Amino acid sequence: MKRAAWVVTVICVVALADLLLFGLYIPPLVWHARHGNYVELQGIRYRLPLLYLEHSTVRNELYISTTLHRFPRKAAEITLGPRKISLFMGTDEAMRDLGMQRASNRKLTVAGHEGTCVEYAPAVLSRTVHLIQCTFAEGLNVQFMGTQNAIPDFYAILGSGEAVQGRH
Repeated sequence: MKRAAWVVTVICVVALADLLLFGLYIPPLVWHARHGNYVELQGIRYRLPLLYLEHSTVRNELYISTTLHRFPRKAAEITLGPRKISLFMGTDEAMRDLGMQRASNRKLTVAGHEGTCVEYAPAVLSRTVHLIQCTFAEGLNVQFMGTQNAIPDFYAILGSGEAVQGRH
């Protein structure tokens, strides 16, 4: 009887440690199990990396995020939607006042639609958030806010965009 109690205790401790260490990985895994690896907006389908999930509540807009505190530490919020006024972008001067500096401009093509992305990086060491604003001629506006190690994922999501067959 004592041995059975010991085994149950060890199993519970291991399960609790796993939940504490890897609990944030569960919601994205459940989302992918329910929805698959793709999301769609304006006739374009995007592939989401495994630990990202989409949870939009607004029609004609996608809100994609990940928040990983361990293995690796990564955070990203990505919004895709019709062209609209950006919530966080301003002039280079305004961004400098916020402790950000223009890092680069990048031309990008998503499912045949050409656009430009403007990247802003922290100008001071105390900030870790990077901002990216992409605008496409066909009325698509994309915004990224997150850590530097999430930027490749952001461009991979956009690069995976492909036109859905039978739609325009």
